[in-house]
Amino acid sequence: MTATETLLVARYLRPCAGLIGKANSASNMQIVLSHPDMRVAPSYEATAAVAFTDAVAADFVQSQASVTTVHDATAHNGRISCGFFSGLTSGTVMLQKGSGGTILASAEL
Repeated sequence: MTATETLLVARYLRPCAGLIGKANSASNMQIVLSHPDMRVAPSYEATAAVAFTDAVAADFVQSQASVTTVHDATAHNGRISCGFFSGLTSGTVMLQKGSGGTILASAEL
């Protein structure tokens, strides 16, 4: 795939990696997404159960892959909620782990 083709595809479909979120209950967190220059505000889906760490003592993985709520979405960024976690501490900042799924931003026609 050429560089031009890669840029064109990225306007329609893009994985969002390096996710940062904040737990807002024992089972849910809000996550900030970056996907600059998509053609329109995308829809989001989890490719598999997403794994996070609190970077201190514990790791958390969704019991099922899910994006439960889209709070904000533009062609450049978004904010979503992901549920189906267990044992989160409300207010804790969470970092995506390399294992597990990620969030896919899709602006298909």
